[in-house]
Amino acid sequence: MQIIEICFSLYVDEMKKNKSNKEHKLFLKVFIVYACLATTFLFLVRHNLREDLIQRITFQERETIESLESLIDEVFRSIQSDLMYLGEQMEYFHAFNGLDELSYPEQSFLQFSRAKKIYDQVRFLDRSGMETIRVNYNKGNPVLVPEDRLQNKGNRYYFADAFALKPWEVFVSPLDLNIEQKKIEIPIKPVIRYGMPISDKTGKKIGLVLLNYFGSTLLERFRELARNTEGDIYLVNRDGYFFVGPSEKAEWGFMYPDRKDSTFGAQFQDEWEQLHYTEKGSIINRTGIFTYNTFTPLMAGQKTTTGSGEADSKSEAVLSEDEYQWKVVSFVSEANAKALIAPAMRLWLKSVGMASVVITVLLWLLARNIRMK
Repeated sequence: MQIIEICFSLYVDEMKKNKSNKEHKLFLKVFIVYACLATTFLFLVRHNLREDLIQRITFQERETIESLESLIDEVFRSIQSDLMYLGEQMEYFHAFNGLDELSYPEQSFLQFSRAKKIYDQVRFLDRSGMETIRVNYNKGNPVLVPEDRLQNKGNRYYFADAFALKPWEVFVSPLDLNIEQKKIEIPIKPVIRYGMPISDKTGKKIGLVLLNYFGSTLLERFRELARNTEGDIYLVNRDGYFFVGPSEKAEWGFMYPDRKDSTFGAQFQDEWEQLHYTEKGSIINRTGIFTYNTFTPLMAGQKTTTGSGEADSKSEAVLSEDEYQWKVVSFVSEANAKALIAPAMRLWLKSVGMASVVITVLLWLLARNIRMK
C-alpha cells in the first residue's frame, strides 16, 4: 500500500502542472475506488497468508511430536521384551536348580548388561527385597556387585508396588532420579524401573526381576530428534513437571523440595489450563504457538503407581495405564514465529508493490484513453 501512496503522491504533483482537470478527476475517482477495494482485498489476503503460515508451523511441529512419541513407544516395548526374557531365564533356572546356586544366572545377567548397554542396574531381589544378584553397568564395564555390598530394597516403593503384583505382571515406575544410600545420585541419573515377580512350580512368588533403564538414553534421543523443530520441545509428566524443560534447573522439580513450583503450569499458567484437560491441540496467542499431545506409553496390562521422590516413602496411589501420562509440547515463541513468517511476508509485500505500480499506471492510462474518446 505504500507504493500506491507514492504513486498517488507523484500523480498529485503532476496534476498541479497539468491543466487537464477532467482527466485528473476521472483518474481520481477510479483510483479511490481501486484503492479502497485493494486495501480490503490485501488485508484479507495478508491475514489468510499469515494464518496459512502458522498452520504450516503447527503441522511441522505435530510431525515432530509424532516422531518423538514413536521413539518413546519403541523404547517401552523393548524394555518389556528384555524383562520377559530375564524372567523366563530365572524361572527356568529355579525350576531345575533352585536359588542356592546362582553362578549361572549371575553370568547371564552380566552378559545381558554388557550386550544391551541401556540398563544401569540388572537385579534379582528375593521375597524380602534383598538383592541376590545385581549387575552395575559401571560406565560401560558391567560388574557383578559382591555379596557384602548387596542392599535390601524392601522399603522402596518400586519393590513394594512390583512385588504386590501377580507373577508375570509387569510394573513400570514413573521416570524419576535414582536414589542410592537415601540420596539422589550425583550426577543425576534418570531411571525407569521395570519389575516383574516370578514364581515357583506351585505359583508361589520367589522374587522379582528388576531393570533400571537409563532414562538419560531416552532423553538424549528425544533431544536429538527435537532439534528438527522450529521451537522448544518440552516433555512433562501428568502434573506438569519437566523431564525436558527450558533449563536444567527447571527439570525434575518433583524430586527436589526447592523446585516444587518448577512446572509447566507455573511458567505458562493459562496454557496449562487447556493443556492439562485436553489430549491434544494447538494454542495460538500473544505468547506464541503451542502444539501438544498427550502420550500414554504403557502397554496393555502393565501396572504403575505415583511413585515417590523420597527414598523410604510409599507410593500415594495406584494408577491405571491411562493415567501414566506424558505430554510432549512444542513452543514457538511470538518472536520466533514472526521471524519464521517474515521472509514470506516480505516476498508477498514486494509482489504487491510491483503489482500496485503496474495497476496504478494502467489506471492512469485508462483514464486518459476514456477522456480522449
